[in-house]
Parts: sequence; C-alpha cells; structure tokens
Amino acid sequence: MPRTMILSSHSQIRTWVGHRHGHPAVASLRDRTGKVRHDLRLAFSTGSNRAFSALDDASMSPCSWTAWLAEFDRRWGAIEVPDSDQDEIKPYDVHFLEKATRH
Repeated sequence: MPRTMILSSHSQIRTWVGHRHGHPAVASLRDRTGKVRHDLRLAFSTGSNRAFSALDDASMSPCSWTAWLAEFDRRWGAIEVPDSDQDEIKPYDVHFLEKATRH
C-alpha cells in the first residue's frame, strides 16, 4: 500500500501541488435532482506536456489559489496525498478530509 501524508497548511498544500505541476480547480457536478454543486479539485499536468491536461474534463475549471484555499478552509481540514515524488499524480490520488477526521 502506498504511503501517504496529510497536508493542512496553505503553504504545505501549495508547495506539494506546485512541485507536481498541479493547479487549483473546481468541478461543477449535478446531483440526482439536477442541482449543481461545486467541488474543489487539484488538476495535474502529465508527462512532458505541462499544459492543464487534467481540465480536459469539461466539468473542471481552473480557479485562483485565493478562492480555492478560502473554500478549502470553509469545508475541509486537510488533504491526504501520496508521500512520494512520483511525476504523475491523478486527481483520485488526492483525498479531501473533513475537519472532524483530522488526527
């Protein structure tokens, strides 16, 4: 099982994401009733193409770190991420942790 680490401070998150060529993003998703909700995401560039390739998903849009971190503080307590220097991070490698689940 891969090792993970928990990041909660803004500087830790920005540094970890930046070192992996990531960017803050938001996804617009519809629930069963058709109501739209917006979820935080982190999008990562892949391979030698450092474009915003993870945004090929039409539901995702880039956003500023200021807006992303404000929403993160409002809704979440930390993120759990792979504890490695792997070059290719997938959005599903990042798990948002509720404030009550932090240790």
